[in-house]
Amino acid sequence: MRFVRLLNAALLWAGLCACSSQGPKKKRDPAVLDGVELSAARRVGLETAADAIRKGDLKKLRMLTVWVRKRAQVVLFEADDLQALDIAISCLDGSLAQSERAATLAKVTSGKLIKDAREVCLVGAD
Repeated sequence: MRFVRLLNAALLWAGLCACSSQGPKKKRDPAVLDGVELSAARRVGLETAADAIRKGDLKKLRMLTVWVRKRAQVVLFEADDLQALDIAISCLDGSLAQSERAATLAKVTSGKLIKDAREVCLVGAD
């Protein structure tokens, strides 16, 4: 819930900044965000995911993955970030065996969440 509130606040702030500099309000498709709004939404989403991974907060991670995939009206996470999020969830809930973790993580080549996913998945693997 805190994530949703932060995201809404970021979007509201970005919208207010954009609206205050414009003349009469123009209607727009709610699925379309301007660059500032999209950047803020992505940043808040990625920061929330990274924090939840570090804390091992499975409930928040599961809610976040549903929100990013099904409820958000725009693409917020890149494919590699979604994959890293799924891997981190699998590691935290124990559904990904310790022996498979390194190989699964090797498939993710970029993204902002891969570092946190590696840390949570490979702890104690040495």
